[in-house]
Amino acid sequence: MRQDIEALESTTFGGKRFTRKQLCDIQTTVERFPALSLRELGHTLCENLRWKTPKGAYRIQACLGALAEMEQAGIVRLPAKKIQQKKAQKPLLWTDKTREQPRIADALDRLTPIGVQPVTEKAQIALWNEFVDRYHYLGYRRPLGAHLRYFILANDQRLLGCLSFSFATRSLACRDQWLGWDAKVRTRHLHLILNNIVIRIIPYKG
Repeated sequence: MRQDIEALESTTFGGKRFTRKQLCDIQTTVERFPALSLRELGHTLCENLRWKTPKGAYRIQACLGALAEMEQAGIVRLPAKKIQQKKAQKPLLWTDKTREQPRIADALDRLTPIGVQPVTEKAQIALWNEFVDRYHYLGYRRPLGAHLRYFILANDQRLLGCLSFSFATRSLACRDQWLGWDAKVRTRHLHLILNNIVIRIIPYKG
């Protein structure tokens, strides 16, 4: 086994703990296929490691994050990023489904308990996107990487707002200082942190 891997204090990268044999296999794959793009490399490694989401999709974005940390640790050398022209995001059409609703005059205790509903179906996602595009001051922007969408609902299922979370920023000085994290602890626990990227209360007339 290579000395650089033997000398590692931690084998956790991108929130995933690897065996040293797996890290050796990753090194071999990276060195053997230098012509692969980063995404192709991530797909290949996810396939080899059987690294998937609960729904069976490969965790390519998480894998690329782990590879970036491995490169910082000096155990792999990644291919240069290929510059790709981004496709323009298509404008969203606003429909009557997202028009302003009559004002809610109920006391708060008439609406509680307030809950959240995961947004996973195609029609729900389209509706969530439309609400955010229509009422968020920044409009809708296609999220990058792993993310979760939610509707905020009153106890009678009336829609109150939209929430979204994504993977945490790898390094954020004020956050890490507040948590008391050094680089080693951050590497071990970063996968437990979420980043709130959208919170929007749906407006009601009145």
